[in-house]
Amino acid sequence: TTLQTLLTILDLTKYPQAKREEYAHEFLALAGQNAFALYIQDLSPEKREAITEKMEGKSTEEIGELLNEYSTEEAFQKLFSQEIDLIIADYIEEMMPELSDEQKTKLEKFIATIPQHQK
Repeated sequence: TTLQTLLTILDLTKYPQAKREEYAHEFLALAGQNAFALYIQDLSPEKREAITEKMEGKSTEEIGELLNEYSTEEAFQKLFSQEIDLIIADYIEEMMPELSDEQKTKLEKFIATIPQHQK
């Protein structure tokens, strides 16, 4: 799964153990929010306005629940996957200069094992 992939990458890059799970959940929430923002841009103005009204004044958790209503839609799933790819790529690019040669090799080998649709 995406969460397991991310946690493995965090392990290989020596992200602090105590913060990995928290970071992974924040990462998924951010990817979901970014994908949702892109998703609603393609909706009709009426649907976009209705969704925006539902989101007003909601907590982050409530917005997350609203996102779940749309998470099964193919267009949203595609955008969510693209956002995950972008964020992971940015993280890896940022971390590469700090990694040892051994870490880089392990990370490259792991990335090569990820099915193409998850890259």
